[in-house]
Amino acid sequence: MYVFVTGGYMEVGTEEFPYTSKLTITMHGAISDPYIPIYGNKVIGCRFCTLEMHGPKRTPTWTELDTTVQAGGT
Repeated sequence: MYVFVTGGYMEVGTEEFPYTSKLTITMHGAISDPYIPIYGNKVIGCRFCTLEMHGPKRTPTWTELDTTVQAGGT
């Protein structure tokens, strides 16, 4: 399952009119499902395109960790 935009434009809301409803993109599948080379499966891919998502401003825009996390960890 994937959403792939090539040479186009995908926009959710604008800076002037942010998208304020709930947006949920759920991708179901297994690791063995077909995939797009380099991108994989279960991906929102953007190739030579613009992807803009504008929603309400959130603060803070960061988080603090309780412990150190290894690079690439989950």
